Amino acid sequence: MDTHAPRVLLAKDRTAHPWRNGNGTASEVAVHPDGASGDAFDWRISIATIETDSDFSAYPGIQRYLMPLSPRGLTLAVDGESRELPGYSAFEFAGESSVRATGVTAPSLDLNLMIRRGAATGSLTTQNVEGMLNVAAAPDESVVIVLLGAAFGLDYLDAIALQPDSNLNLEGTGVIAIARIASV
Repeated sequence: MDTHAPRVLLAKDRTAHPWRNGNGTASEVAVHPDGASGDAFDWRISIATIETDSDFSAYPGIQRYLMPLSPRGLTLAVDGESRELPGYSAFEFAGESSVRATGVTAPSLDLNLMIRRGAATGSLTTQNVEGMLNVAAAPDESVVIVLLGAAFGLDYLDAIALQPDSNLNLEGTGVIAIARIASV
């Protein structure tokens, strides 16, 4: 088996689990190390569903990146300060912060990247693809691509995981989210 071959992670194979505080649900897209549960992860990518105004779970020692997947975006109160997040824009905050979703009038999906400080660094971005795009992972980097629409022969919210020192050519038209996680 080629250890550098991209892994396809199908949305239909995910199971939603309650947040640690019980105020919402999330399904895990990818985690490192593989199979890590609870707080044993170095990094984790998930898709959360927010159905009502609710407090986020606290994650001390974790740096968080959140990207609303709903076009209308999401409003958060972070340590008492209101933040308007447009759809497909990433917002970074500390896992220790007091965070509450506010003004929720319809269910919202949100892409989350959580990274244990001291284990890795990361980023979360979106990119429009029209034609050919090469996505490469550096030797110390893992990359997870989440499809924000059906494209490239895959369905909405399917993902592709690239191992360190590998790359992938995507050909077609679509919008993707790219999570990059570099070991420290």
